[in-house]
Amino acid sequence: MKRFVLSLLLAASGCASGELMRYSLPDTETDLAFVPASSERTQLGNGIGVLTSGFEHPATTTLALVFGRGYVDERVPGMAMLLGAWLQLEADTNLSPGLDAVGAVVSIDVGTTSTRLMVTVEHRDVPAAMQALSQLLVQADSELAFETAKGHQRGLVASHGRSPAQLARLALVQSTLSPSSTVFDSLGLGTAASLESISFAALKAARNDMFTSASACWLVVGPHDSNAAHAWAEAASGSWPHRASPKVVDVPVTKQPGVFTFVPLRGFDTATILVGTSVPPDPKPAVPIVVGAAMARSNHVMRELTQKTYGARLAVLDDGPLSLWGVTARVPPKDAKDAAGFMMSSFGTAETVTGQQLDYGTTRLVAAAYEQRSLAIVHLLRLHEAFERGYTLPAGAPFQSLSAQPGPEQVTRAYRKHFLVKHLHVVIVGDPDVIGPQLKNVTHVVRTPEEILGPRRAAHEEAPAPTSDAEKGRGTVSPWEAEAAGG
Repeated sequence: MKRFVLSLLLAASGCASGELMRYSLPDTETDLAFVPASSERTQLGNGIGVLTSGFEHPATTTLALVFGRGYVDERVPGMAMLLGAWLQLEADTNLSPGLDAVGAVVSIDVGTTSTRLMVTVEHRDVPAAMQALSQLLVQADSELAFETAKGHQRGLVASHGRSPAQLARLALVQSTLSPSSTVFDSLGLGTAASLESISFAALKAARNDMFTSASACWLVVGPHDSNAAHAWAEAASGSWPHRASPKVVDVPVTKQPGVFTFVPLRGFDTATILVGTSVPPDPKPAVPIVVGAAMARSNHVMRELTQKTYGARLAVLDDGPLSLWGVTARVPPKDAKDAAGFMMSSFGTAETVTGQQLDYGTTRLVAAAYEQRSLAIVHLLRLHEAFERGYTLPAGAPFQSLSAQPGPEQVTRAYRKHFLVKHLHVVIVGDPDVIGPQLKNVTHVVRTPEEILGPRRAAHEEAPAPTSDAEKGRGTVSPWEAEAAGG
């Protein structure tokens, strides 16, 4: 939710030209220091945590059962996502009478480092909902649901092979983080071969291992006393096996130098371009302001002036240790190279962001913070982060909505640290007959959809070699090489 709100509301923060909307300066002393409802942490005798936020919602409580086990921990690519899809089908087919009795719609999310089962129920139904979630996890045993979930995951892999947007995203992840961080290569989706190798018995074994040994925590967001929440959690999971307390998540992510990647994909009358790079998790407001400025500049020129695109959008992937920020757009294939070059150069507008634009962007952030006060899901996600990353409650880092207003120097520093041309990764997905000739004298890597969706590369393997033009000794240069040479 935090990254979605930043993406949505900072889109206008880097307006490139024209009149800005009327705005009033934020009162940073009172608005930026907003702290949501105080939260408390307790722990059952078996090591399962209970995090409670006394959020005063008038009708419902949002709660979740979180395990410290995500797709970075799997031995077979795609196992964690398949497990989540299987449990989701079991929940949707009313496996647990308790879920049906309280009208609970379960949402299961598998991330890089955690698996979360979440429901929203009436206040009085929280104990029953906890019992129902426990039963769902322990009693899931449908092989039919497994085969259905497996077919769904196969379909996702196949659809990614024909989706320019998904191929661009995977190519960006793989060029930005690999070969040092190959665990992220498929973003947990796995491959056709890896999914085929997973048996029903293996999936249940993975479920049992998560249930019996992974760190776990109940998250309760509602007007409940922490002692009551603790008692409900004890009744629902006090008999579970003992496990160690959660440790701060530490997944190493190594940033790679910029690479220009072309993914040949026929059958589309547009080209998809994605320009971005990795940044530290939990970016400060200066980072999205830089990317928002680049998006605004791209939109102003490419859509409004030259009408070469359907509109540039923010491309943000932020999940635990994985954090990438960029801009994406669709353009006519004949304009692919020029558009990619312009989108790269548009990040330079961050050095000219005015104080008025910064004030406007901060005002939008403050407005978002006010909206978040009434959203239980925001409080739940902050509790989730506290569990995953070891934050201290109740006044730890995830519970402060906004940091201090960034000034021009902070924005410039963020730009120069993360978004110089040499840092940017460029991905173009589209027709090779039209786009290929445009890249003849540009150093780039060609990666087919089959390679992107293929077996996960070993960490010691090298990234794909440049195209044959470079091998023939033709002085090919990438856009960032040309910039460094003053070209």
